[in-house]
Amino acid sequence: MPGILAIFNNFRACSCFRMNPNSLMKDLDELNTTFNCLAAYGEPVSSAFQAIMVIAAFPAGWDNLASMILAPHTKATLTVEKTTPIIEEEHKHHQLMMKSSLGGHHVNYVNKSSFKNKKPYTPKWQSNQGSSSSSKPANVEANKPYQCGANWQ
Repeated sequence: MPGILAIFNNFRACSCFRMNPNSLMKDLDELNTTFNCLAAYGEPVSSAFQAIMVIAAFPAGWDNLASMILAPHTKATLTVEKTTPIIEEEHKHHQLMMKSSLGGHHVNYVNKSSFKNKKPYTPKWQSNQGSSSSSKPANVEANKPYQCGANWQ
């Protein structure tokens, strides 16, 4: 039988868990595995409380879905099994929204060919245009890249 620390760590994992909208179903399985571990340790979590913890772990912005799931249920009727199909449907909806937004103006791609004729950036202290040697940092040698920690002995 595991110690109280194992039970505490599993409960903490459940209470602090946050789902990622990109891997929602995988995260739901992970949360259910933690509930099963607690049950195996002799500390089962009630079905209603499991569902509440799943809903509490929803990604940011899913508050409306949480309200929609909780509204028609009581403690006796709320279970993960009843909420999972609703979560799956919402997850599919979000995935479709993400795919449709990728084709639009939400993603910026850089065309590398547009940078071919541009001069690379040169810091003012390296340029030859009116710079004095006093503006150059003391620890930088000419034409040598700065190495982090190189002067540390």
